[in-house]
Amino acid sequence: MNPDVYVCYDDKDKEIAEEVYSALKNRKLKCWMKSHDVHHDEVKEMMEAIDKSHVMVLIYSMHSKASNFVNTEVDVAFSKKIPIMVFRTDDSEIDGALEFFISSQPKFNAFEDSDRELKLLIEKTVRVVRDTKKGNVADFVKDKKIPIAICLAIILIAGACIYMFVPWDDMNNEGAADLLDAGNVTLKVTDFHVDDVHKKGYAWNYSYFVGGTFSPVPARGGGYVVTSDFYDKSGNLVNSTTTPFDQLQIVDDGFLLGSTVRDANDIARVEVQLLTSKDMVVAHSDSQLKNIK
Repeated sequence: MNPDVYVCYDDKDKEIAEEVYSALKNRKLKCWMKSHDVHHDEVKEMMEAIDKSHVMVLIYSMHSKASNFVNTEVDVAFSKKIPIMVFRTDDSEIDGALEFFISSQPKFNAFEDSDRELKLLIEKTVRVVRDTKKGNVADFVKDKKIPIAICLAIILIAGACIYMFVPWDDMNNEGAADLLDAGNVTLKVTDFHVDDVHKKGYAWNYSYFVGGTFSPVPARGGGYVVTSDFYDKSGNLVNSTTTPFDQLQIVDDGFLLGSTVRDANDIARVEVQLLTSKDMVVAHSDSQLKNIK
């Protein structure tokens, strides 16, 4: 099996790891977990699974950070540039060797709100797996450019023959325009700011807004959605929003891509993606927080 996700954990955290494993499987991701997938040679099979995975989900706790096995697994994933999602089950300080490997990786603090953080973890992992697979296809094309060029030449010749003999005037071209903008759209975040609103009587203190533009603008009714991931100053994913493109609010210089509220002024970065109805990434952009109003 070539797994999408490698679930890394200490045996004392097996119950939580099983919960994460089940949630990932429910989103149709192929997951590797030693309690399910080790058959003969544990170390060899673990190393092979990490090498084939697109993402590692690390169950981080006071137990796992002291585990030589876990430290080795994370070291291998880091050396192979495999993204690591850190699911923190307690407030143990991130230190030691693991601090070097995961300090800049996305973190999800399950000890604060397990249901919310698990949901955020799953959504982020699904996107990273999808984006990584897309990148691997690009690498494959680069490595196989000569055979692919031959195939394209054959396709072009076949297309020319079809064009010559098919009665195009009798065909219905309805919907062709909707296909043109998929996969060729530029997304730009033009505004990312926070408003200090606690003096206005709201239950929260800070409201964050993300504005941006598309070029060209996707067709309405195309099934596109926009996701916005908000990260705090430590790199933790603190909120994620999903809005159908048709429901985006139009503002002066484009669209309101997403918004969220926080009690503390701790959000520092946002990542925005435009997706098709089949979860294919059409465009991506990110931005650091620009100003406080």
